[in-house]
Amino acid sequence: MIKQKRRIADKVTIHLLIVGFTVWLASSPILAVESDPYADVNESWDRFGDVYLHILENYYAHLDQSHVMRSAIEGMIKDLDPYSQYYDAEGLRQLRQDTTGKFAGLGITVGIKDHNPVIIVPIEDTPAARGGLLPGDQLVEIDGKSTLGSSLDDVVGMLRGEPGSKVTLEIQRYGKQNWEQTLEREIIKIKSVVLTEVLDQDIGYISMKQTRFSEETGSEVAEALRSLKAKGVKGVILDLRGNPGGLLSQAVEVAELVLPKGAPVVTVRERDNKKEEKKNASGQSVSEVLPLVVMIDGGSASAAEIVAGAIQDNDRGVILGTNSFGKGSVQTIFDLHESDTSALKLTTALYYTPSGRCIHRQSRSAAKNLLLKVPFGQVELPAEGVLEILLSSADPVQAEAELKSRFDLDESVTAQILAEPLGNLVGHIKEKKAEESADSLTKNEKNVYLTRKGRRVYGGGGITPDIVSEPASPPTVVKELEKERAFFDFAVEYIGKDSLRSSLALAPEVDAEVLAAFDRYVKTEKGVALKVLIDGGLAGRKIGELRKLGGEMRWDERAMATLDTLEEVLKAEGSKGVVNATTEPSIKEAIKRDLVLRVQGKRASMLAELQSDVQVREAIELLKAPQRYSQLLVTTGS
Repeated sequence: MIKQKRRIADKVTIHLLIVGFTVWLASSPILAVESDPYADVNESWDRFGDVYLHILENYYAHLDQSHVMRSAIEGMIKDLDPYSQYYDAEGLRQLRQDTTGKFAGLGITVGIKDHNPVIIVPIEDTPAARGGLLPGDQLVEIDGKSTLGSSLDDVVGMLRGEPGSKVTLEIQRYGKQNWEQTLEREIIKIKSVVLTEVLDQDIGYISMKQTRFSEETGSEVAEALRSLKAKGVKGVILDLRGNPGGLLSQAVEVAELVLPKGAPVVTVRERDNKKEEKKNASGQSVSEVLPLVVMIDGGSASAAEIVAGAIQDNDRGVILGTNSFGKGSVQTIFDLHESDTSALKLTTALYYTPSGRCIHRQSRSAAKNLLLKVPFGQVELPAEGVLEILLSSADPVQAEAELKSRFDLDESVTAQILAEPLGNLVGHIKEKKAEESADSLTKNEKNVYLTRKGRRVYGGGGITPDIVSEPASPPTVVKELEKERAFFDFAVEYIGKDSLRSSLALAPEVDAEVLAAFDRYVKTEKGVALKVLIDGGLAGRKIGELRKLGGEMRWDERAMATLDTLEEVLKAEGSKGVVNATTEPSIKEAIKRDLVLRVQGKRASMLAELQSDVQVREAIELLKAPQRYSQLLVTTGS
């Protein structure tokens, strides 16, 4: 068996290397190291074989051998790091979709509402969009099968299929009778660049927010840059917030589009430096001089960090936002048994930015040695890790970005997690995580590196922006309403009641009348306001904590009765609604976003969001101040 392992190790292989889902092609034999890694393997194999044999011969019940072996493999992997993973056939299918950015289906993002799947948004120029499906449409049946109570994974599985095959949907839309519609599946291309726009007359904006680096990302960004240059923009914003990464090759291509020929982009190093590969810009630049601001946040990881690090270390642009995720490890995909039914994703290297810094947080390499795992569809996630993200995220958008970055999840799985009762924990803890406090130690002398122009940058804890810019934080009650999807549901109903407005694809201005309608909606529709504030909501949780404390401390009856009175008073306050002078600005923005989404589509909704995005506004102001911009690229961090 050991000889067989040696033969496998000595074979020339072509490895699919990923950072997050980042691919790195390498074709060289694994080099010998000074210490023989197989010296103690025989004894380990003998011990493993003895245990396996005793289980087979003596366990009291019949066993599924494939399940036993999978458990053994996963047990071996779980103590390595969060990114090493065993893939079965379904996992491989999802991996291919993420790396190619393509799948066969109808082109809709789906959520669950009232135990039925509901369309969140149809993707532009797909069968769903061309068929007239709209946000808020409920899928009552799929091919004659009721969807009531179906899981998100089951629904996605029913909607996807072979290109050219057909699926019949029964659709329920507010204000209309149910109808059936048959659509033909086709290959859906998930774009990396979701918006290219000119803002304030002369500032270009390219959004890769919450997308991935897939096979055509480089060409998409090149096309966007050429389009903006043709319109005469004086600066460009590249939005990488919430982008969990993707193909390394595409990260290099994106960096090359703005760097001069020969500029260093990234270095990949294996254990003990036994192999090192450097990537330099090949001269495919679209713009080497156009002022550039790259936006990042805690959900920007992997390939997104490679781009931001290359631009920062080459002093090519200003990085704005908050610290990135800090995922700087490389994974290799090894096929198992020369088949396409299983594979091993193994962390094999780290990447380094041009200044030589490794931005990988050590906490990201911590072993996944957690006993309790929670199943979400086809994946099992460590409960502690999921809870950590949900507890420390300010809102569902941040939680979604963190979940994607930490666990390499697709949108359907993150939506399922946030739809579970666990999702109610989002935002309950406002304090910075202990991990972030530890990572703040990266700004010490041993982690200081210098950019091409001598600016100080820091390694070991993600990309630290040149300008720290925090996103606007809406009032807590607005975050709670977002979690309940109150704004989305209100927009669907409000437009559904106005057939003329719906047919004209016209979103109303959010005036006093619309605000009053929303306030009535949250007070009456299933008691949304009451649920948010009292029943399991914000105030309800606090009261529950006090009741628990009172029980432990044996408070007297008067104290406990006071809690009862407080709960009744808060219920009365909750019945008054949620719109007031403090909440109104954030509520207006959220209503406008979802009204526009319902009648004008995703692109128009993104443009509406940009109008109130304080980080984008700060980036625009920076690009409109050339002297300040230039000074930052000389003096920041020095």
